[in-house]
Amino acid sequence: SVGGSLAILNPAADAGHFYSLSAFWYPAVLALAVLAGFGCDAVRESAAARFGTFVQRRCATALVAALAVLLPVSQALRFLPACDRSRDRVALNYGRDLLASIPEGAILFVEGDNEMFLTAYLQQECGARPDLAIHQRKGYLLADPFGLRSLRSPEREVRRTAAEARLVLDGERPVYFAAEPEWAGEGGFAARREGLAWRVVSVSETPDSGPV
Repeated sequence: SVGGSLAILNPAADAGHFYSLSAFWYPAVLALAVLAGFGCDAVRESAAARFGTFVQRRCATALVAALAVLLPVSQALRFLPACDRSRDRVALNYGRDLLASIPEGAILFVEGDNEMFLTAYLQQECGARPDLAIHQRKGYLLADPFGLRSLRSPEREVRRTAAEARLVLDGERPVYFAAEPEWAGEGGFAARREGLAWRVVSVSETPDSGPV
């Protein structure tokens, strides 16, 4: 919650940035739920104190409990259709289209959560594109052939750039990125867009089609 509150102060934040912070508010929401429970108990005690008989106090308690349950349940039922994503195939279609952009036997580097989890799910669970070597650029989740997972910045970035550039120079397999790498325009390398991915080549290499 503190992290989410501090991140709001970021002047460069956009709608996507705020959406990604929603998980940080869960502790605050749970704390408010506990406070709401104490509040309901206080209302129950106050209502029960106004009645003298045991049955009346029981009825007051049941009424407060029913209101405490019905309010969130009614809101859940009201917004359930808007929250139903069972038929939403945007992420799945994006993952499939991304993999379809990569030629057979290529190497694909992914970085953000959107591409990392999608490609891992499609390849490892659905069996899609077993011909591709998919790596997460920080060594998370997928295979970590360059030993990046245990490193910190800036050592991780230095080793990562050297490993990625070496694969491009070797030329054994075409190298693609889900997002254009920061080093692609330096040191004799260039990036070109192919479908939903970026192919990085050395400037001496002639791409299969289109300008670099």
